[in-house]
Amino acid sequence: MQYASVLLDLDGTLIDSPKYWHAAYNIAVASFGKEITDSQFREWYPEGAHITHWLEWLGIGAEHLDTVRMVRDEHYLEYLRHDVAWLEGAKELLESLKGKVPTGIITGSHRSYVDVLDEALGVSDLVDIVLTCEDFSSKAHALQICSEKFSVDLKDSVYIGEQPFDEEGALGAATPFMVYKGEYTPSSMLDAGHSVITDWAKFRGNLQA
Repeated sequence: MQYASVLLDLDGTLIDSPKYWHAAYNIAVASFGKEITDSQFREWYPEGAHITHWLEWLGIGAEHLDTVRMVRDEHYLEYLRHDVAWLEGAKELLESLKGKVPTGIITGSHRSYVDVLDEALGVSDLVDIVLTCEDFSSKAHALQICSEKFSVDLKDSVYIGEQPFDEEGALGAATPFMVYKGEYTPSSMLDAGHSVITDWAKFRGNLQA
């Protein structure tokens, strides 16, 4: 397979961060006597919802938003510094593409999170561009930014993600989409007719074939 550019989601696609997002949220809401169960997290995480919605779902007043956000981010950043790792084969994929095809990461995470990941894992060193939620209005917009930066046609590129909001962005920008089967990928995405990636090493081999 040959692509004009290879663009990827980050959390749950390249790194194993969603479980730590869950853990950080639970620490933040514990003082309110709340807990996000595994089944709740698997239902809510694919929504890509703002923190205001998480508080509403949990029955925590909006006046506590800043407190919950502060505690959540404090613990999440610690997880990013010390616990989060590459998903198997993901780093090797990016290394194999470096200098051969334009690559980019499009993530709904904040730049402050990526800065910590750069210190821990060197994420930004392995791709040509990293766009965070501060850089775009939607993932479709982010894909257009990459298209302009690389001077490529998105229909000749590919975007790879593991959540519905990744699929929505690709469809909105008329970009071929592939699903990475992550721990928290909804089963409905695996049955939507997209190519499904379960092994980064195998995908890397197909790109180089």
